[in-house]
Amino acid sequence: MKRLIIVTFFTCLLVPLCISFSQAATITFEDLVTNQTTGTPYASIIEQGYTVAATSWYLYAHQDGWGTNSGSSNGTKYIMVGSTAPSLRVTKNDDGLFGIASIDLSEHYNLTNLPHPDYVTYTATKFSFTGIKSDNTEINASFTMDGISDGTNGLADFETYLFGEEWSSLKALIVTPINDRDVWYADTYRYGGVDNIVVSASQVPIPPSVWLLGAGLAGLVGLRRKFFRK
Repeated sequence: MKRLIIVTFFTCLLVPLCISFSQAATITFEDLVTNQTTGTPYASIIEQGYTVAATSWYLYAHQDGWGTNSGSSNGTKYIMVGSTAPSLRVTKNDDGLFGIASIDLSEHYNLTNLPHPDYVTYTATKFSFTGIKSDNTEINASFTMDGISDGTNGLADFETYLFGEEWSSLKALIVTPINDRDVWYADTYRYGGVDNIVVSASQVPIPPSVWLLGAGLAGLVGLRRKFFRK
């Protein structure tokens, strides 16, 4: 009986603890179907229990070296946001809260092998991030790109942006490419690449009833010891 109570006590404590800390997941887009020429449009993408959706129109899935090496490259598939999809929105499929740890970003085009000279001004120069918290308040940040992109050649086209601890308990994350060049079409043409979104489910508080149950079982163990000593 004593052994059963102790086992039950620790099970009640450990199971919720294990549930409350979920492992991080990386949204890689590797399972998307795409092509070598123009890429493939997606209104939304579901992966690792999360949905990545265009705020309007479509996101485009691209593979390494697409368009005769016209785009940025990191050796894997990624998605393009901008123009046809002004922003992308990340949410958890069960409407739960989550945190964001990092995201990989790039200029959309291979700037050393452009299909047209004007395309250099079509590429995003920075990204903005908006996190919608559980209480509907917002947290904001931005990241300026380094302007380096040479496709499947040796340079690192993608850069990793790291979020702070305050980017937790989110209901949604909105990622928006920005073109701040002095051209009239900057708001229309602002393409950027997105890959490897590292997210994790927010910690779930352990219900007070579980602690009360554990305390009660511990009390039973103490009473049983006292009884048998007498």
